[in-house]
Amino acid sequence: MRLALLIPALLVLGVSTWAADAPAPLNILILHADDWRYDTLGCAGDALVKTPTLDRLAAEGTRFTHACVTTSICGVSRASLLTGQWMSRHGNKGFAMFKTPWAETFPGLLRAKGYWVGHVGKWHCGKFPQEEFDFGELFDLRADPLEERNLAADPAQAGQLTELRNRFATLQAEAK
Repeated sequence: MRLALLIPALLVLGVSTWAADAPAPLNILILHADDWRYDTLGCAGDALVKTPTLDRLAAEGTRFTHACVTTSICGVSRASLLTGQWMSRHGNKGFAMFKTPWAETFPGLLRAKGYWVGHVGKWHCGKFPQEEFDFGELFDLRADPLEERNLAADPAQAGQLTELRNRFATLQAEAK
């Protein structure tokens, strides 16, 4: 389990070093989903679920197949992914902001190296630190984080997701 939690921290250090030597910054996309079994994607062996786009991204990138959570609460898992730390160290025991200084987080380190950093989706780590991201879009949040609904399961939301993707691409192009 300790190894699984060290992976985000090592990834940050590896990416930082690798990015410093690369002629152009690497593109980094982290997809972090709630409540998926280990074999939910087609590339992970699910014969029923069809995920061709995610399968292609997995084939072209890196898939972490041995990641584990220390606490099965999404806010705690996000805090652990962002900080590379156990809950007892980062301090988020549910949906609060973690105590780790932002400059020591995965997005904080990337942004300090000149990366354009964004976050889309659920946050559940206290108040969203908009000023720490170049792009941030939280959607479908309710007062109680346990009452969120699944945007992907709601066809009426498809247009909003497309608009969000287009806005993100436009802002990123303008930032260059």
